[in-house]
Amino acid sequence: ELFGKAKSETGKGEGEAKRSTRGGFLRAFAIGALFTGITVITAIVLSYPRLERLAYLQFSSLFEQGTLAFNNKLRKAIDDKDFASAMELTKPEGELEVELLQPMVFWAAGNADADKEYLAELEQVIQSTKAALDGIFTAAQSKDAAAAAKAWEGARGQLSRFVLLANRRIPDDIPPLSDV
Repeated sequence: ELFGKAKSETGKGEGEAKRSTRGGFLRAFAIGALFTGITVITAIVLSYPRLERLAYLQFSSLFEQGTLAFNNKLRKAIDDKDFASAMELTKPEGELEVELLQPMVFWAAGNADADKEYLAELEQVIQSTKAALDGIFTAAQSKDAAAAAKAWEGARGQLSRFVLLANRRIPDDIPPLSDV
């Protein structure tokens, strides 16, 4: 599972937990379909050199925006114990999913021709990043600033690993990603 499990352990009743699990399945299915669509689009785009350069630049720009939101907005929300903002940033389809996780998945799809070890490491980094962001969301729900800060550090470490992996395959004429 590329994007983890549904958050059904929220202390809600059994019926609500079942709906949450179903929602998690639908979300995973939708993300899987998105991943497939991105793979097809990426294959088409990467077959044209000019479009390939544009795709790399757009990926880099969106990912850099995500790292800025992660470092500035999310860290500030955790430090200020602004749990509502932390939850808003890390919720499914939230800003960090759109600006961090989706570009990471796009990168993985665009590098489907890489060796198996590289792809396995990418998948592990994406899963770990998603789990850390989910951990921040859960900690913010329970208003646990220490747990949120610990999960933030874990996510930061995974994002740094992703940057190293991505920079190994970014073409020389594209500026490398900045460290997180």
